[in-house]
Amino acid sequence: MLKPLSDLIIVRPDSPEEITAGGIVLAKSSQEEAKQGIVLAIGPGKLHESGYLEPMDICIGDRVAFSIYAKEQFKYNGEQLITMHQADVIGIVE
Repeated sequence: MLKPLSDLIIVRPDSPEEITAGGIVLAKSSQEEAKQGIVLAIGPGKLHESGYLEPMDICIGDRVAFSIYAKEQFKYNGEQLITMHQADVIGIVE
């Protein structure tokens, strides 16, 4: 598995659920992209200029909500994953 650096996290996004409009199934291209996922890996935290390492608030296995604009998608071992900074996470879904 990948080990993120700094305050980066790696997330497996949820698959978009099938969306219907008045009984008509919408094409995948018109469905909204997933905004939640499971955290697969976390970095050690953000290192400040003073040398202070700010610990991560997110743990592996957390379900998180995130902005669709604050992420970078990539494929790893054939799986579509997302990397983002901890600050890009809106919150932990409980």
